[in-house]
Amino acid sequence: MKKIICILSLSLLFFGQATSITAAKELPQITFINKIVNTKAGPEWKLALHYPQVTIKDNTWAAAKINKYYQKWAEQTIERYQKGDPDPAIENKESKYHTSYCDAKYLSFVDEGYIYYQGAAHPLSWCVGDTFSVLTGKKLSWQELIKTEDKTAFSLAAINAKIMTSKPGKAGYLYPNFKGLKKLPKNYYLSTKGNIHFVFGQYEIAPYAVGIIDLDMEKQPK
Repeated sequence: MKKIICILSLSLLFFGQATSITAAKELPQITFINKIVNTKAGPEWKLALHYPQVTIKDNTWAAAKINKYYQKWAEQTIERYQKGDPDPAIENKESKYHTSYCDAKYLSFVDEGYIYYQGAAHPLSWCVGDTFSVLTGKKLSWQELIKTEDKTAFSLAAINAKIMTSKPGKAGYLYPNFKGLKKLPKNYYLSTKGNIHFVFGQYEIAPYAVGIIDLDMEKQPK
C-alpha cells in the first residue's frame, strides 16, 4: 500500500473565521485503497478503484468525515457498475485518485479516470477534484476559498477571459461557437503550488482531441 506523508507545516489554522487554532502536531497522512471489481460477464470486464484514506492524529473526526465521503463514493461507484452487469456497453472503468495538495489547512485530491465502451475507438476520460478542510473534514467549494481581494478575478467574466487567453483559447482549439461559460464552473482542485485550478472535461468547451483543459487561475486560497 502506497503511503504519502505531507511534510508541509503551518503554525496556525484559519478557516473562514477570526478564531485561530493551533496547527496539527502531525499533518495528514494519506494511504490509498485499491479495489478491483469483476462482473459476471467475464474477467476482461473490470472496475478498478484507487482512492484515499486519511489519518489526522489529533483530529480523528475530521479524518473520519473525509474517509466516509470516499467510502460512500466507492460503494456507489461499485453499485452503479454492477447494476449494468451484464450490459455489454461498458467494458472497463478505472478511477484513480492522487494527492494534489496537502497542508495544515487543506487537502486536495484529483480523480483521473476513464471508461471504455465496448467497440469504441477510444475511452472517455475525466479529471475531477475534491478539496477538504483539514480542520472540519468538510468538502469545500472554491467560493469558500477565495480571498476577499481576489473576488473580481473569479467573476464569470474574468474566468471567461482567462479561458480565452489560455493556450487552447489562443490556439483556436475551443469550439468555434464557444463564447464563454454561461455559469460559474464547479470542478476545481489545488495544485502542488497551492493555486486554484479549474478543470474542463472532454467535449465540455472543446472537441475530444483537445483533451481535458486545466486552467490555472494563478490565485491561492485564503
